[in-house]
Amino acid sequence: MRILFIAPRFHTNQASLVNKLLEEGHQLDFFVLGKGNSEDYTAIKPKVIPISIITRKYIQYFKKKLDIVEFQQFAIPKLFQYYAMIRKFHPDVIVIRGGPEPVYAWFLFPFLFSKTKLVYYTQTPKLVVKGSLLRKTYDYLLSNRYKIKWYTPVLHTSNNTEKLTDLTYMEYLPFFIYPKTVEIIDNSANNTVHFLCVAKYEPRKNLSMLIDVVIKLHQKHKNFRLTIIGSTGTDKREGIYKNIKSKIDGNKLQNFIKLLKNIPHPKMEEYYQKHHVFLMPSIQEPASVSQLEAMANGLAVICSIDNGTAHYIKDKKNGFLIEATPKKLEQAMEKYLLQPSLIMKHRQASLDLVKTDFCIDKNYDKFLEIIQSP
Repeated sequence: MRILFIAPRFHTNQASLVNKLLEEGHQLDFFVLGKGNSEDYTAIKPKVIPISIITRKYIQYFKKKLDIVEFQQFAIPKLFQYYAMIRKFHPDVIVIRGGPEPVYAWFLFPFLFSKTKLVYYTQTPKLVVKGSLLRKTYDYLLSNRYKIKWYTPVLHTSNNTEKLTDLTYMEYLPFFIYPKTVEIIDNSANNTVHFLCVAKYEPRKNLSMLIDVVIKLHQKHKNFRLTIIGSTGTDKREGIYKNIKSKIDGNKLQNFIKLLKNIPHPKMEEYYQKHHVFLMPSIQEPASVSQLEAMANGLAVICSIDNGTAHYIKDKKNGFLIEATPKKLEQAMEKYLLQPSLIMKHRQASLDLVKTDFCIDKNYDKFLEIIQSP
């Protein structure tokens, strides 16, 4: 099949899907509004959608500092070039990140009346506490009247799954990933636990809170190290990076905390496999994939419940699901420091889950079923 993806950027959570589709002989193209500094273009090089002069002037006078997520809310493409790019590729299917919301999606409605199939990909939960009647009607008309298929990697964001409403027009398709060849070695003799956190240098990632927790833990335990790998790319993120570095230096923890930035995605596997436990203390996380990357590399995971893909972690089986508070994070990290043997059990469980729940062949088949169904 000829499959076109249109998204704000080529996020790393799409890498395994793209690689699998190419491996199976599909022809792909990927259109984006912009590019990030941690993206991997080994398999496919995205094409940037040209933006209208109206949008450029608006940015010039009103939006000089801009995030790519905000950009999709008002960026109007140059329509002739946009349509020419699509026609040149001649897709059988267009997968639209963000569903009907981004501006670039508005101009795809003419394709509803063509042979090209439109598929929405969003990160909203399939199982919800309740939804407004207006939104349900709007979504239902799009997915039924116009036969637009819809999938999400988020099953639910609630701990109480018994009282949730199933949005039946939406399919659940988890992120999937290639399992790595990892040998889980008993670390209890060494007794040094290596924690890893991967995040953008943003306030909601709670990296400053993590440093505070490590400072407190370090007063009681010396048998651990922490590596933080983050991306900057903006002045604000660079400022946060410098503040965190200053806090580490001020508490003389340079030998216990390694702070890195802007590591290319292809090199991340090397870092994952040097660590034992992955930390994700962030909040307001729509649907992270880094914990799945960690699981594929055999790491136990401590993850905040304020995350659309927190349910990828099985609490007390391959890690701990926690509230993103200093106390809860400290307690979870300390469990591994006091019980090193628990790490080995949780690491193996992570690998097992990647081979079952996130099996690449099973979920690839589900993706094809979604995009090919009438």
